[in-house]
Amino acid sequence: MTIPAAQLDGVLLRTGQAGYEQARLDAVWNARKPDRYPAAILRARSDDDVVAGVRWAIANDLPVTVRSGGHSWVGNGIRDGGLLIDLSQLQDIEVDPAARVVRVRPAVRGPEINQALAAHGLYFPTGHAPTVGIGGFILGGGYGWNSRSWGPACLSIRAIDVVLADGELVHADDSNHPDLLWAARGCGPGFFGVVTRFELAAYPVHQKILRSTLTFPMELRDEVLAWTYELLPAAPAAVEMSCKVGHTPALGIPAVSITSTAFCTDQTGYDLLRPLESAPFRGQAIWASANRETTLDELYAAAD
Repeated sequence: MTIPAAQLDGVLLRTGQAGYEQARLDAVWNARKPDRYPAAILRARSDDDVVAGVRWAIANDLPVTVRSGGHSWVGNGIRDGGLLIDLSQLQDIEVDPAARVVRVRPAVRGPEINQALAAHGLYFPTGHAPTVGIGGFILGGGYGWNSRSWGPACLSIRAIDVVLADGELVHADDSNHPDLLWAARGCGPGFFGVVTRFELAAYPVHQKILRSTLTFPMELRDEVLAWTYELLPAAPAAVEMSCKVGHTPALGIPAVSITSTAFCTDQTGYDLLRPLESAPFRGQAIWASANRETTLDELYAAAD
């Protein structure tokens, strides 16, 4: 039994069909492709496709997995014997600037969301890497750019459109199916439905972004890391910090680096990153870039 082509905007590919193997490989973003084979892959193009796919899986007693951006490192959506619903073609964005809301499909990526919002002076804390789809990112909690200010991205979900396990498409918000909305805020890949649209709260865009990076000899690793552990909890919410230990391509040697990024408002600026300059080992830096003004596009590119 298969879904009649007339009922689909997308394509259903069975094992052995032309295009199946490429669709299986494409469903995982990285090069670590799992040696697992779904019975079929549905490349959905609409809500109706997802409904039809879930109902077909029910009729054929198949489990259902989902892929949006495909960034799951373990290839969670790729399972033996089930139906993989590939949402990578669902990429619509709709901004309601008056309500400070953005409605997005699950495969939309961070740069596209923030480009659409920037035209209205708004922002959303998307994943650090530009290739991360919003679906898996936000269902998994979603810690992204400026999340220390705005919280995990999942807390910004205002509503979802979701196809349930019986194939019914419902809209869940605080008034309708609030249990589904509660579960969507951080449930991860175990969510018991296929989300086809998210309605998200948007926030005022930062006025500028500043970044400082300090790199130190590897022998200072423990001192540097211990200092950052103590500093970060007291740092302003608009500052996020990361440390990298290992080979540094620009220097060609193992080293330890601290990178701090500050999302500034009209009232805050270079003072946000001043604590980094007060590190007791600051004078031993072998490379430094302090309070450099940057852009969100540059942050995405650096993460990529």
